[in-house]
Amino acid sequence: MAWLLFLPSNTRKTELPSAALTRVFLARLGARTAPFALLCSSLLAGDGYHLTARLWSPLQTPPDRMLDILEGVCRFSIQHQNEQGAIIDPYLHREHQYATPYFAYAVGTLLEQGRAKYLLAHGARAMEHATACFHGGRDPVPDQHGEFFIATLTGALALYEYHVPREQWQSWRERMKKPSREVIRGGTNN
Repeated sequence: MAWLLFLPSNTRKTELPSAALTRVFLARLGARTAPFALLCSSLLAGDGYHLTARLWSPLQTPPDRMLDILEGVCRFSIQHQNEQGAIIDPYLHREHQYATPYFAYAVGTLLEQGRAKYLLAHGARAMEHATACFHGGRDPVPDQHGEFFIATLTGALALYEYHVPREQWQSWRERMKKPSREVIRGGTNN
């Protein structure tokens, strides 16, 4: 995902590899967040999904199919979004780790591909909530998982730039200027 964060100055957003972006997002989303993990793993890999040490080959899922799946995950997730924009885990009954910024990123990915405009308000609410948590430092971030907010929110910020009012986008950008040492706990590694 480094190419999202460190684009050469002459690169335009329209030149980003959308299939690669979606593939990276879905892999990270499905591997790390609830309730998405079960849904993504079963949709993308079938019932026999498991990690192995054996050689593997990437799925040959067409980009449009990936976006269809991503849109379905987002439609499912809005059922669990509270008024503040947080995605509430249906099993834990609270916001868990980094589900909200990952949801915001997912919606941004769809918007950039010209899809799911009906999700814009949900994605913007998630961005509003997640950037406010980030700006507040370690404690407001769910489970103090700020380490996982940085790349996700930075990428999502770029995806929303032309989809929300400039003042709103600027507000999110300002919130993201919080020094990382005030947001990350350190020691979290997976």
